[in-house]
Amino acid sequence: MSEIYDDYLARKMSRAEHKLLTDDEKRERINAQKRISTRKYNEKYPEKIKENNKKFRENNPEYDKKYNKEYNQTPTGKKSIRISKWKCSGLQESDEDLEWIYDLYLHQELCYSCDVKMTRGVINCPNQACLDHSHITNRFRQICCRACNSNDHWMTYWC
Repeated sequence: MSEIYDDYLARKMSRAEHKLLTDDEKRERINAQKRISTRKYNEKYPEKIKENNKKFRENNPEYDKKYNKEYNQTPTGKKSIRISKWKCSGLQESDEDLEWIYDLYLHQELCYSCDVKMTRGVINCPNQACLDHSHITNRFRQICCRACNSNDHWMTYWC
C-alpha cells in the first residue's frame, strides 16, 4: 500500500502544480522519492546491502546488543520472547491461538487449579504464572501457577 502511495507522490508534475504544493507536501514528496530510489537500489544490489550490513555489525558489535536490550523491555519484545519460549517448549498452536493464549496469560489473575493470585515478572516464584500444556499432544491446557504446573497434582481433579 505504501509503495503505491509513494509512487503516487513521486509522479511527475508540472512546475505550476509544484508551486501550488505546501512546504509539508513538498517535504513528503521528496521523502517518497527517496524511499522509491532506496527500494530500487535495494532490489538491484541485495548482495551489496547484505555485505554492508555485515560490515556494520562487525564494526559495531554493541549496537545489536543495545538495540535488543531496549527492544526486549518493550511490551512487543516481551510478548515475542514469551511466545518463542512457548514454541521452543513444544507448544503447537496457531498464531491466532497464541495471541489469545498470551492475552489470557496477561490478564488471568487466579490459578486455574488452586485459585492463588498469580504474579508476573518474578522469576521462579511458586505463584508465577505459567502456561501448562500436554507433553504428549503439545496442546495448551491452562494458565496456572508454577507450583501447580510442576506438581501436576491438579490433574487428578480436573482431567
